[in-house]
Amino acid sequence: MGTSVFISILSFAREYTMNDREQLEGEIQKLKYELSVTIPQEMQAAVEMGDLRENSEYTEIVTRQQFAGIRLNQLLQRLSVYKNINLSSIPSDKVGVGSIITVFHVEANIKKIFKMVLAEISNDIADEYIEITSSSPIGKSLYNKTIDDQVVVSLPNGKATYKILELLTIHDIQNGS
Repeated sequence: MGTSVFISILSFAREYTMNDREQLEGEIQKLKYELSVTIPQEMQAAVEMGDLRENSEYTEIVTRQQFAGIRLNQLLQRLSVYKNINLSSIPSDKVGVGSIITVFHVEANIKKIFKMVLAEISNDIADEYIEITSSSPIGKSLYNKTIDDQVVVSLPNGKATYKILELLTIHDIQNGS
C-alpha cells in the first residue's frame, strides 16, 4: 500500500475513533430531548384535537415515540460498551479490537483492508476498509495475529488465505503513529 493511502486511512481512522463517541452522545441527547420535550408537546396538541381513536397524528406520534425509545436504548447500550473498553487489555502489537489490518488475499491476488470492530459500536460507514467483528470467521482467524502471519479462513463460498501485510492497532491510531 502506498504511503499516502496509508496516511489517509490512519487519519480517517483517528477521526472516526475520536468522533464516534461524540456522535453517539449527540444522538442520545437529541433522542432524550425528543422523548422528553418534543413528543409530549405534540401529544398534548393531538389530545386537544379531540377523539384519539380516529386521530392519525396521535397514532403517528405514539409510533415515533416507540421507535425513539427503542433507538435510545440501543444507543445507550452501545455507549456503555464503548465506555467499558479496556485499552490495556487490547494488544499493542497484534490484531485486536480497533485494529486496521491490510492483508493480501492469496486466492484472489488482491489487497484488502479490514477494521476489527465491536458489533455494538460498528457504524458501517467506512469506504477505506471493511468492518469485521472478532466473532466473524475472518475476525476469529486474524485475532491476535501479527504482520507476516498467514491465516486460512473458512467462508461460505470456500476457503480464503490471507497474509497480513500491515497492521495499525488502536494504540497506533490514538498515538497518530
